[in-house]
Amino acid sequence: MVFAILSQTNQLIKFRFDSDIEIDTKLKLAKEFNKCLKEIPLKTLIDSTTINQVAESIKKIFAALKRVSKVHSYPLIRAIDLGACVARDFDEQLKKIISEQPLLRIEYQKYRNLQKEFLLLEKAWKEAI
Repeated sequence: MVFAILSQTNQLIKFRFDSDIEIDTKLKLAKEFNKCLKEIPLKTLIDSTTINQVAESIKKIFAALKRVSKVHSYPLIRAIDLGACVARDFDEQLKKIISEQPLLRIEYQKYRNLQKEFLLLEKAWKEAI
């Protein structure tokens, strides 16, 4: 009898606690955010080997981020951190691509083509943001 009363009281306290902090709605929202974030194609940026591929992956990543922000009210602080992570990966990938190019030894025409690709990449980055 005492055990039944205590277990019933415990269930009542747990119900009140869960409803007070709205854990069900927050857990559902977190699962939706997780699902949306998994759809962001970060692997395309990491696997890029040319400047044009980096530009295309940046466009895809920011399009996915805009979709997430429109569908859900993603926290601003987390969105800024995510943008910083994308920028860091972008920077690392560009360093890797540039280090493979002997800029001082290539022909002038190839250098101009690289310069044009970088200008297009800069434009894609600015448009995406």
